[in-house]
Amino acid sequence: MNNGDAAFAEFVGKWRTRWPEWGIAEVFITPQHRAIAVAWFALLDEFADAAWSGRDAAPGMAKLAWWQQELLGWDKGGYRHPLGQVLQAQDAPWSTLATAMPVLGGRDLLGAGGAAALSAIEPLARAAAQIECAMFGRSSDPAISAVALLAAPMAARSGQAQVQILLQALPRRPIAAPRELRLRAALLRQRLQAQAAHGGEWQPAARWRLPWAIWRAARN
Repeated sequence: MNNGDAAFAEFVGKWRTRWPEWGIAEVFITPQHRAIAVAWFALLDEFADAAWSGRDAAPGMAKLAWWQQELLGWDKGGYRHPLGQVLQAQDAPWSTLATAMPVLGGRDLLGAGGAAALSAIEPLARAAAQIECAMFGRSSDPAISAVALLAAPMAARSGQAQVQILLQALPRRPIAAPRELRLRAALLRQRLQAQAAHGGEWQPAARWRLPWAIWRAARN
């Protein structure tokens, strides 16, 4: 494994550690799309980490600005971040996503509540849906990416009522979406339901719930 492959595996591995249930879900995805899917989901996690992790906003804002420039570079055929090893090769409108990045700059966005946060990041979610359509060949519901971005930080900082708002915004049966996105939505729904009902840590739902939810999402 060369340095580029090792760095890519490190970033993807961080996302897999946060979402161990994906190991069950990805068996329903074609092998050629598995690396693309986890790289894309890891990228969205990087955005959320930059926007809302840590007490000091300055490092995160600098990282978001860096990501904006990185995405513009992907549209021109180059990349610096390891995730670009897989994602930059996809024929997708990365500059559109870069243009929407500033919506994540509001540090108090989470404190405004679930509905306001969803509304604020809608431009980024729509840009993400365009990327997903280009990569996976089918149109996607922007609400899935919006909830994916907000779910973990909001679960950590907000009450169960705010998590319930995200749950209600998540499409119940996103039939038209690519299978990769349907599976992610199913896992998000399982976690949000547990969080809305019981609170506690943001973590995978009970294992006995997962196979049925994953199977339904895969077959739609």
